[in-house]
Amino acid sequence: MFSTGRPPLECRRLIRDVKINSTFPVTPPPSQGVQGEESTEHIKDNLTIKEVANLLRCSKAHVQNALRGRVPGMPALTHLPMGRRKIVRRQWLEKWMESNKAS
Repeated sequence: MFSTGRPPLECRRLIRDVKINSTFPVTPPPSQGVQGEESTEHIKDNLTIKEVANLLRCSKAHVQNALRGRVPGMPALTHLPMGRRKIVRRQWLEKWMESNKAS
């Protein structure tokens, strides 16, 4: 008798019966309240290039130039690179806008 790489039929039936008859604990959904609100606030603090462009009322290309420091007379906008995606924290954007405010 040679091995086929599969367990014997009796073992497969036993495994199937255990899977059918066993109950796994189901985690309850997260409670709504303070915890849920904090997590959504944290998500709103991270802005994509498109969201930054909407807030600044400019194009995405202009935001990308600002991220790279290619806008004359303006320092580079602090961001978090995640591969091709760039994330800007709302606090960083507000600080950058305050530091570059024209008087």
